[in-house]
Amino acid sequence: MDCCGRSHAWYTYDVTNRWKPPLVRCLVVGENPGDTDSMYFYDVPAGRDPVRVRTNLLHGLTAAGLLREPTLVAFRAAGFLFDHGIRCHMTFEEIKAIARTADRVDPPLPTMPTYLRPLIEEAAAVWVMGRIARKAVGVVVKDFPPVRNKISKPPYPCRLSGTKYFVSRYLSRMSRNRAATIARALREAFPEVFVDAQAV
Repeated sequence: MDCCGRSHAWYTYDVTNRWKPPLVRCLVVGENPGDTDSMYFYDVPAGRDPVRVRTNLLHGLTAAGLLREPTLVAFRAAGFLFDHGIRCHMTFEEIKAIARTADRVDPPLPTMPTYLRPLIEEAAAVWVMGRIARKAVGVVVKDFPPVRNKISKPPYPCRLSGTKYFVSRYLSRMSRNRAATIARALREAFPEVFVDAQAV
């Protein structure tokens, strides 16, 4: 790839063909896949799951009644898709440096995440998770408000008024119970999208 010189995990794991649902009910945009030795979101674990954002997300959506069970198969079946604002694997130090400037227009992200645009257009709802994801979505679509408030404080998590965007903190930095609270807020924010979700 022009950006990092390595093939992105999105392609390595053939996400478009293996994990993209026929109808994308909700696109979840995270930050980046982690360091070069980190397990990818769509890398199904054999034992204990070390990917905190995945365990929190699957648990939260299940607790909110949006998934039958906390698995990637159920995630896909319910119409969810996960991608990153930056698809490159990067060290923690690199991502930390990018996060420090995520609320500003400059400097730009290390890559232009144009790959997000068709997924955003297709999705009925878009969950923008974290400040880097917020910056990534903001540079590729025109209807995302240029908000720069602290994502960890009220009114977040919330649906941005008049849009299909739901903004929250990144789920890797919280408890499973807090993740479930945010997933319930997502469901309540989009009654038209999750109208047929099972009752909880």
